[in-house]
Amino acid sequence: MEEKPNILENEDLEIEEITIEEKKGLKEEVKKEDEKENEEKKQEKKAKKRQRATEKETEKKQPEKREKENQKKLEERENNLTNLNKDLKEEKIKIEKQIIEKKENKKEPEVSFLESLKEKEEKEGELTIDLFETDDDIIVQSAIAGVEPEDLDITIENDILTIRGKREKQVVEKKQNYFREECYWGKFSRKIVLPVETDNSRAKAALKNGILTIKIPKIQKVKLKKLVVE
Repeated sequence: MEEKPNILENEDLEIEEITIEEKKGLKEEVKKEDEKENEEKKQEKKAKKRQRATEKETEKKQPEKREKENQKKLEERENNLTNLNKDLKEEKIKIEKQIIEKKENKKEPEVSFLESLKEKEEKEGELTIDLFETDDDIIVQSAIAGVEPEDLDITIENDILTIRGKREKQVVEKKQNYFREECYWGKFSRKIVLPVETDNSRAKAALKNGILTIKIPKIQKVKLKKLVVE
């Protein structure tokens, strides 16, 4: 009798063969997945490396960028200052022109010859003096030839001596042509601060031979006074 093939054994072989193929396929898939994952990791590392390099490059460029920005700001400030100075100069020139125009347009009042003479007469000359002291007095002397006693006004207030007066011009002839005119004629005055305390109530003034002499007694302070016990 012929032996019949065992159907169950054949089926087991087929199942086993399929299982090996599947295992091989699975291994290949796993391998591909691993390779893909490794490739992705490599790409990620490269990307991170490029990013770090870019960040480092950016960090290096930051100071240069800041320096350029600061330089730009300084240039803008200088330009603003230059423009401001220019505007100020123009404004100054404009104001000066306006002042000059106002002065030119301003008409000065006409002064007559008599008024100018009157102004000259009203100006007071300064009296020259000698001021010195003796043991008892403060003495002031001045040469005022041609001045009458009634034309003098002498006052003492506190520690200030004031001398005012007027020297009248003597007309010799109606027509006078001057070659030199050096003498002072008209009003004069002088204020003198007295250097020490004085007894103004006993002051005296005298005019002799054109010389004015003023004597003002000094206040004598007693440095030592002996007291007698009664």
